[in-house]
Amino acid sequence: MTVLVVGTLLLVVGLVSTAMCVIGGVVELASLRNISAPPPRTFSRMITRATHWQTIALPAMGALLASWLVSLSASFVFVGLTTDAGGWQIPAGLGLLVIAVVLLAVILGFALRRVGDPADLLRDPWAIRAAAQESAAGVSGSLDPDELRKALDQWSTMRSARSLGVTRDLRSPFLDAAFEASRRERSSRRRCDAWKRACMVYLAAAVRLPWSFAWPFAGLLAAEVGLGMVLVTFELNFWQTALVLLVLLTVSVIPVYFHAIVLGLRALRLDALHESAVDEAAEAVAEAEAARTDLEKDRVRADRFILRIGSLRISTTRKSPSGRD
Repeated sequence: MTVLVVGTLLLVVGLVSTAMCVIGGVVELASLRNISAPPPRTFSRMITRATHWQTIALPAMGALLASWLVSLSASFVFVGLTTDAGGWQIPAGLGLLVIAVVLLAVILGFALRRVGDPADLLRDPWAIRAAAQESAAGVSGSLDPDELRKALDQWSTMRSARSLGVTRDLRSPFLDAAFEASRRERSSRRRCDAWKRACMVYLAAAVRLPWSFAWPFAGLLAAEVGLGMVLVTFELNFWQTALVLLVLLTVSVIPVYFHAIVLGLRALRLDALHESAVDEAAEAVAEAEAARTDLEKDRVRADRFILRIGSLRISTTRKSPSGRD
């Protein structure tokens, strides 16, 4: 009986995992056409929007949630003070009040941390390009080109993870090798099936990030083990059990394979988009560096000109008989 229950649970988990592969693959397939670069925006506009979100939207949401908890706390305290039934209302009200204060403090601390810091917005090559364009144009308060170059180099080292949708900082030579093979084929324009490259990328992601990408294989294994445990209770012979397991494996592999191909294609398309964005950002940073060099040269020329005017003025003063100009 225990074997049947455990096997049924594992089979259900495997079937749910297979269904999630189908649903996730269909959703990702439908969103492939919508993968494109974000609309162009100035870096100053990005800073303004981020500042408004940090100083207005998040504090307002925190205040709204805290006020709701405070009103709920007041209701519990009022009921506890005006009725004799039970004595848990007042402690519950005070507990909600403490939760409201702590929650508001946490939200405000998170929202107001480094408000308006431009360096925090350099999260992708499009933002870096926008910042470099303003730096090249000499906009007041623009970031230094060296800082932009450092941010672009750091983002480039995590480009493979970003193409997979991983937001945390992750550097993986294994993932880079899988993407690099696809980049070489794309740059050389050699004919290669896209589904093969997609499978290679997904398998590399599953090995490097099993919690995020290997769960379809775990579900497939759970379904096979669960069905095997269920079939044991029916006392089938070896060939009958093997045939049923083979049929389930064949049926379950197709959704997993579909899911892997679609997610791999999405990652490859994002990587191609990131490639052009990184190139454009690198050009913009180079222009900002050239503009800074030109500005420094102009300052040196201006300083030399001022020194020359000063020296001519001193020499003229010395040659004047009256000691005046």
